[in-house]
Amino acid sequence: MPNFLSFNNRNVRIPRNPVLDRNPENLQIRPNPVDADVIFEGGATLGAAYVGSLTLLESAGVQFKRIAGNSAGAITAALVAADYKANEIEWIMSNFDNRRIPKPNGLKENREINALKPIDFMDFLDFPNADSISVNSKRKTMLWKFLKGEIIDNILSLPLPVPNLSDTVNSIIVSLKFNSITAPLFRTIPQLERVLRPILNSALFFLPTGSPTLNQFNPFDTQNLRIKFADEMWDNIAKINPLLLIMTQFTYEGSIFEGNEFLNTMNRLLSAKLAHDRTVLFSDLPIPLAVVSHDYAKGKVVVYSSRTHPGMSVAEAVRRSMSLPLIFQPRKAHPGNRGSNSTATMIDGGVGSNFPIWLFNSTGDTYWPQGSVSTSRIKIGLSLNEKDPAPNNWDVNPAKFRLNTNGQVDLMEVIKSMLISRFRDLNMFNPSPRTTNSLNAEMESWKFMEVLVGFLASDKEEAARKPLLTSIMNGKNYFDISIPLLGFHGFDFSVNSDRDDMDAIAERGYAAALDALQKAPMAGNVPPIIRNPALFRNPFH
Repeated sequence: MPNFLSFNNRNVRIPRNPVLDRNPENLQIRPNPVDADVIFEGGATLGAAYVGSLTLLESAGVQFKRIAGNSAGAITAALVAADYKANEIEWIMSNFDNRRIPKPNGLKENREINALKPIDFMDFLDFPNADSISVNSKRKTMLWKFLKGEIIDNILSLPLPVPNLSDTVNSIIVSLKFNSITAPLFRTIPQLERVLRPILNSALFFLPTGSPTLNQFNPFDTQNLRIKFADEMWDNIAKINPLLLIMTQFTYEGSIFEGNEFLNTMNRLLSAKLAHDRTVLFSDLPIPLAVVSHDYAKGKVVVYSSRTHPGMSVAEAVRRSMSLPLIFQPRKAHPGNRGSNSTATMIDGGVGSNFPIWLFNSTGDTYWPQGSVSTSRIKIGLSLNEKDPAPNNWDVNPAKFRLNTNGQVDLMEVIKSMLISRFRDLNMFNPSPRTTNSLNAEMESWKFMEVLVGFLASDKEEAARKPLLTSIMNGKNYFDISIPLLGFHGFDFSVNSDRDDMDAIAERGYAAALDALQKAPMAGNVPPIIRNPALFRNPFH
């Protein structure tokens, strides 16, 4: 009998018995240490599965000698390179009461924060505000153009309560016709009105011929007035309509979210571990690191590493690596450049190489410090596969989401749920039928984003994955860990706020690593790293 119920497009698990202590130090496993170069693939919030894999790797005695990653994999790689342990990373990523993992003693609080606490992935969704969106982007919107033009034009074209020539002449003639003295003249002289009207028109020439408007009496150029009015009105409308901000940011600045909150969090985590009251640089890391980004202006992969960029901020490099197009703002190749947004060309490394295992081949040797490269050292690659389900014999907890008729998680449902949740957190959404229907209608126009994001987030290397790995790792000892994550989604930023969801995804990471390391490597002839899998139990189950 399954230990879950289906409800509202997701699987809801029935409460289970408390999980045993998952601290690897308490598993009573003391294997021989195994030196390894490890790489982590990108996959947005699916990277939460790496918590389980890291727990298994540590329990199996794997010691990291070189680390690389892209996007979500770059986040994990940077934390490991800063000497974060698996239980520390799990504590950081547990945005719920995880009493089995106490706050690690090795984390220091620097002067900039009052207390270090677990992160909420949802906080990374830093919506733009009216001040953060550039004036140029606002003025490109149809709303701003409408406010600048038509509204001001309508105001200036309103008729003023000033008499015009025609109305005045008509009023005079009517008065004369009904005046006791002049009325007999109109009755006895039928042509009198025809003669009198041109005379009155000439005498009253100073009156306007039509209905006067404010525009006729305005001696100034209204261009500046129009611009100021449109700017202020646009900002006021945006305050009550967050979707305007999102669509403006998305359409004209290339993303939905800014990514500043992530950058600040990454800086804080690295400083807390290495006890620095300053930005952590590549040269500060105890383990050599390489992360991948992509310069779309030049169409090439860019690698930031301990050897090539020792003086660069690690958090900045990771921020560039996770700049998924359309989701997070691109970064400038040179942050000090105060030029236009056109200089922001650094995006998610997955656009060019989501699984840069070639960094551990001879072609990648130039990115590593001298003395750190070893051809005989074991290589381990971890990847995130949301197309395959977990094997039945793993006996893992159910995935979070139900699948649609195409056998996939519905991207737009995930995004809509994410936006509503975030709007509520920011007091920007009143969950009434009217506002919900409005959001549904607005998101119908976002269907194109599903296609674009799906293309950009797709793994271009997946089709040729096995022959590519076999070729690159030829002559190496390589273990491949592919984590099956069907039923989860990389844009589910709430996955680490629920214990069951976090356990289910981490459990797959643990099981995949255990399964791969007890077998012969994909390449090479070394024995399995795990000789007795019966000693290991999945602490997330």
